[in-house]
Amino acid sequence: MEDVVAYLRSWELSNVVLVGHSYGGLITTGAADRLEGSGTIGRMVYLDAAVPEDGDGWYSFNKPEAAEARRRAAEAAGGLFLPAPDTSVFGLTDPEDRDWVARRLCPHPFGCYLTRLSLPNLAQGKGAASHPRTYIDCVDPFYSDFNGLKPRLKSDSAWRYVEIGTGHDAMVSAPEEVARILTAE
Repeated sequence: MEDVVAYLRSWELSNVVLVGHSYGGLITTGAADRLEGSGTIGRMVYLDAAVPEDGDGWYSFNKPEAAEARRRAAEAAGGLFLPAPDTSVFGLTDPEDRDWVARRLCPHPFGCYLTRLSLPNLAQGKGAASHPRTYIDCVDPFYSDFNGLKPRLKSDSAWRYVEIGTGHDAMVSAPEEVARILTAE
């Protein structure tokens, strides 16, 4: 998240639409917290992503059995990294898309799954909570409800909630639809 903050600051950007996909929701929320009051962020978009509160981490969005399976997979790979998943979990049906994504997948550092976020601004109703927020729920096929997060956000009037009929990697399987949502005010 510090890399995102540094990038946005170094380019002196403002009114940015900050998008987090999947685990990236933790990163963008943390970045928004650190950029509070700077005018850098105009809107937050969570693309089939975790939406953390102060003190949350990746485990907050997963059922114990899923968390345990990932821990075992990381341990089997030496403990430092979670092996890259098979692209079938992302709901990609086009073989070219699956191959394209597979060439770009890499192991994920496991330590970040164990870290909890400190979001002092969010805890005060600032940070990511102070910006317009959109949640894009990829519903076909279903990937995860992030431990009950999606139903909660769907009924929260503070959120713009959009469902799209594609899998978890919507930026690959439905790029035009994602772009339309990202550029909508």
